Amino acid sequence: MSINQLAPPLMPENLIQFLVVLGLFAGIIFVGWYHAHLSKLIDAGKYEEGIRAYSRFLRINPRDKRALYMRGWGYFRLEDWDKALDDFNKYIKYGPHESSGYLSRGMIYLKQSHLDQALTDFNQAIQLNPDSAQAYVYRANLRVKISQNFEAAIQDYTQALELLADDLAKYRRFTQLYTLEGDQEIQNQLAYAYSERGEAHAYIQKFEDAISDYNKALEIKPDSLPLKTNRGLAFWNKKDYELALNDFNTVLEKSPDADFVLSYRASLYIDLTKYAESIGDYRELTKRHPENAHYWANLAHSLSLMKFYDEALEHYNHAIALQPNTTEFLMGRGAVYYDLENYVQCVADSDRVIELEPDKPIAYINRAEAKFALQQYTQAITDLEKAQSLNPDSLLARAGIAISKFKLGEVDEAQQLWAKLVEGDSQFNAIDRVEKELNWAKPLVEAARQLINKL
Repeated sequence: MSINQLAPPLMPENLIQFLVVLGLFAGIIFVGWYHAHLSKLIDAGKYEEGIRAYSRFLRINPRDKRALYMRGWGYFRLEDWDKALDDFNKYIKYGPHESSGYLSRGMIYLKQSHLDQALTDFNQAIQLNPDSAQAYVYRANLRVKISQNFEAAIQDYTQALELLADDLAKYRRFTQLYTLEGDQEIQNQLAYAYSERGEAHAYIQKFEDAISDYNKALEIKPDSLPLKTNRGLAFWNKKDYELALNDFNTVLEKSPDADFVLSYRASLYIDLTKYAESIGDYRELTKRHPENAHYWANLAHSLSLMKFYDEALEHYNHAIALQPNTTEFLMGRGAVYYDLENYVQCVADSDRVIELEPDKPIAYINRAEAKFALQQYTQAITDLEKAQSLNPDSLLARAGIAISKFKLGEVDEAQQLWAKLVEGDSQFNAIDRVEKELNWAKPLVEAARQLINKL
């Protein structure tokens, strides 16, 4: 049997079909190779070169989704948001069921502060791909920014963490594809999600949960100073002062120029009643930033706690010269005048505070206390009643009214008012505790003691 009997001769039409198929196959291989080559340019940070190459390719095939996607990311890296958005819009047009397009476009909207549009895209990305950890993280961030919905954000962060943990386990099982760089990338995403969830927990005052999240993030990134700073803040809010101090000290050892951490520590020292250390930190901050009025005022406050009143007044005056209309500084200086029994100057500072913020209850209470010490009891009652109208729950205002009426000789009414205070808070039946808790001046304390003794 001849060969021709085994196989029919190759006819011209068969040859054409073969060549077409061969050409298509070769074209597919070439396009795949070319895409891989161009994507390496973007991945290597050669964004302009990659964009030019993809633009040439898109002139031949303007509907190529991968080229649009990669060129869009090149523009994204160059922060050319409009061109990136145009490419991702086209990508979504030609591939409306691919989550990556919505995720990428949402990131552009986020950069442009179009938060509602970004949220819509992240929702769509999750709907198309419920396993997209990145989409959950971005949506969680937006839920905090747009509506302060921390509970919903925490749910999204938790979902992302579960997906990332699963991704990491799967990645480590595929040994042929495994690289340390890829492993670290997933771990970095885990650390970020833990950190963000920790911040969300801290915002809703779940400090124990926040600390747990920061600890998990620190297991991945043990040298992260921002994580240690945030954990220190969580410890501080939880009143674990020594642990907070340990974190702040660690950060400052590694980064002694971290002014904001130094200011945290200075304030924390006050809670630890380490006033000398607080003064030291604030002195350093005022040296570094002599134009910062808040540092001068905080230094003055720390000095006043150690009863260094003259220097405290000097620094409050300096802070007020830098920022004359800051009521916090005026109230601080007024408190020093009060402690010095210079009640006239205390009233003057309170007058200025009320002029600047007429709806501030504490300003009226401060002025009333000074007027009480000046034996201006009727005026004190007027201020205290104003404070109570602004804040009906103010026990301090109610106590001041009772004592002022007592000094005016309205004993029965004063006793009735004080008895109601005791019903609401038994501390008002113990003058020593009242003196400590409310930090009243001697005239107020003595009048309160006389009133309590008559009950």
